[in-house]
Amino acid sequence: LLQRLQAIPLLHCFRIAPPESGLVFFQIKDGNPAHGDIHMAFVRELEKQGFLLRTILTPDCMRACVNYLTLESEIDTLVKAIKDLLPQFV
Repeated sequence: LLQRLQAIPLLHCFRIAPPESGLVFFQIKDGNPAHGDIHMAFVRELEKQGFLLRTILTPDCMRACVNYLTLESEIDTLVKAIKDLLPQFV
């Protein structure tokens, strides 16, 4: 997941190497301030599509979690949803 999110220019990931725990922290670069709390709004939109991410207050970002039971197709679906939703927030 981390490598896929790092390849999206509009996102900033907080780690360079894959995390040991499966937690991936990232934020939207140059988000549109008209959305208020941009990460919370983004997570809400993803929840409508069945994805459960969390917002973190400090630093202001989002967190996704994967583990050994997560299928590659599930990661593909999440990354596609993030890519499709991003233009509405920048």
